[in-house]
Amino acid sequence: TSSGVGGLAGLASDATISNSYATGTVYGGSRLGGLSGYSYTIAVTSSYAQGSINCLAGASCTDVGGLIGRDSGTITFSGTNT
Repeated sequence: TSSGVGGLAGLASDATISNSYATGTVYGGSRLGGLSGYSYTIAVTSSYAQGSINCLAGASCTDVGGLIGRDSGTITFSGTNT
């Protein structure tokens, strides 16, 4: 199954996501997020995600979040409507 799936980015590394949004449905197995599935040392500011997150049957379904599935950065003034 797929890992690192997001409405805007599957994997975001050493980056900034600012004034952005994603809508729709995300499907995958792990590290699923409405905006980014896996974010490594990034900054998310004034961004949001709206939609649904669906883990595939039989998958590990770990690191799942409405905005970011797995994160090691900072998030400010951002949210979800999922």
